[in-house]
Amino acid sequence: MVGVGVVVLKGDDVLLIKRGKPPRVGEWSLPGGLQELGETVRDTACREIMEETGVEIVLGDRSEEHTSELQSPCSSR
Repeated sequence: MVGVGVVVLKGDDVLLIKRGKPPRVGEWSLPGGLQELGETVRDTACREIMEETGVEIVLGDRSEEHTSELQSPCSSR
């Protein structure tokens, strides 16, 4: 499973959500969620923002995708 977090900026404002599910219920967070099979990171970002906030976003050329690979200690065996 791949988790996608989205930073949405409008001027100097940042879009945040108040978490309704564990972990950290009631705390402020960046919107995001799990990438579905066959879905691009960009599609995941747009879907998650719509699902969590009702806001439709359009990713332009300036959007940046940052990915990192995490290696489990077991995978080095």
